[in-house]
Amino acid sequence: MEKENFKTPGYIWLPYIPINVKTTINDEAVWYRNKWKNLFLKIRHFFIKPKYLKNVELYKNKKINPANYNTIKITGHE
Repeated sequence: MEKENFKTPGYIWLPYIPINVKTTINDEAVWYRNKWKNLFLKIRHFFIKPKYLKNVELYKNKKINPANYNTIKITGHE
């Protein structure tokens, strides 16, 4: 009987460890897990600025109108 238990297929549960291969901002890679890809990406960004960095100047000096925002009071009973 014990020999029959070894013949039946079984499952071994292993922990799932997610590995971040690359990080993207606005569908553009900004970081790779591979150190060589990351080095070439940094060199490329030094000479060619990505799209998300080109738009920074548009919003850098933009004034925020405080009239469009309200304060919210938070109490312990709500």
